[in-house]
Amino acid sequence: FGEVPIGAVIVKEDLLISAGWNSCINDNDPSAHAEMIAVRRAAKNLNNYRKDRKLFGLLFIFSIIIWISSFIFTYYILIKLGLELSILNFVLAMSLVLIFNSLPIHGLFNLGTQETFWTISFVLIGIEKGLAISSGLIVHILVILYFLILGLISMFYNK
Repeated sequence: FGEVPIGAVIVKEDLLISAGWNSCINDNDPSAHAEMIAVRRAAKNLNNYRKDRKLFGLLFIFSIIIWISSFIFTYYILIKLGLELSILNFVLAMSLVLIFNSLPIHGLFNLGTQETFWTISFVLIGIEKGLAISSGLIVHILVILYFLILGLISMFYNK
């Protein structure tokens, strides 16, 4: 209850090695993201994560790709919403949002707290408060829908 519904799976040669889902709130662990749990379980299931350095490298690269695509997706949404934002200001604001989100303050689907952190971060870089609030809510809802769709696709794919 209260977790962002995100899941991750690790597959090797069409064999499911592990699966994970967000449990930051339930475990009171800010590192308990879906991909990290999946990596930890994969290491246990393989008995030694060093046995397969290629898998570890691919997971690392995949995590970087996920973060970059998340930033690009969010930047594109903000540009379409009419925010005039340089890449540098965007990266600065998103970094602040990520730092704020590591605090142990969360609500259901992180609604409310995410928008508060978003608003503070974007006001600090010069975005008007009303626009920062509305863009934060819109982006947050779209991100939740995006990850719900990805989660549903992976659930049906893995059955």
